[in-house]
Amino acid sequence: MSLMTKHPISPAHPAERPPRTYVTGPVTRCARYLTIAAAVAVVVVGIVGYVSMPDTIPTHYGVNGEPDQWGPRGSFIALLILAALVSAGMVIASYFPGSVNVPRVIPVEKAQAYYRRVEQLLIAVAAVTVILYAAIVFSAVYGVNVLLPLIGVVTALLATATVGTIGLVRALR
Repeated sequence: MSLMTKHPISPAHPAERPPRTYVTGPVTRCARYLTIAAAVAVVVVGIVGYVSMPDTIPTHYGVNGEPDQWGPRGSFIALLILAALVSAGMVIASYFPGSVNVPRVIPVEKAQAYYRRVEQLLIAVAAVTVILYAAIVFSAVYGVNVLLPLIGVVTALLATATVGTIGLVRALR
């Protein structure tokens, strides 16, 4: 017990924190599985669409949603790999919420609520990130302007991160 607090605290280092003991809720579990399925679908659509892509594809879009930079078709494979790694990384990290770096100690009695919030935040950000990659892949494979959907997805990503961070702060109160 620390002299500065009334409650036992878990150390700031993840390896010294209490273990996760709560059971993941059904909504979070379903969201995790849907995120994994959507990520796999995005990669499959990308691989299938890759075959019919021209040798040169748009690699960057201007504020008007029109391509302003072009590159080799192979750069699309790098995007698919990045999408798979980022999505998988967030989903895997959600299984280990106590390992997330936090700049302060977590009170032992609040650790499980905090871990649950971390898990939910990681799954939510992973889901929105998969939607972002889906819009990019759809644009590259089908050549359509997805500027408005991308703006919506980026806004959703920022909102998800903001709401999730507020939830994390509240879990530690």
